[in-house]
Amino acid sequence: MSRSDAMITVTCDRCGEEMQVDLCATARGGYDERNVDRELEFHGWVIHDDQDICDECVRQALIDTTPKGDSDTEGASDGQV
Repeated sequence: MSRSDAMITVTCDRCGEEMQVDLCATARGGYDERNVDRELEFHGWVIHDDQDICDECVRQALIDTTPKGDSDTEGASDGQV
């Protein structure tokens, strides 16, 4: 394995999607995970309370928690009350 081949597979804790992330080479010839979270966040993943959540699950969670318009305020932006 060359130095650029060191990777780790990270699995989404909600849906099981996997993502390959490069490990950082250390000065002693080994590898560590110091940039894994940053790389995941760059790709839209959220790391929270030791859970890795993929971008699609984050997007779905945002959709699921977005409040739906209620009947009192619907149409108010159109000038209708």
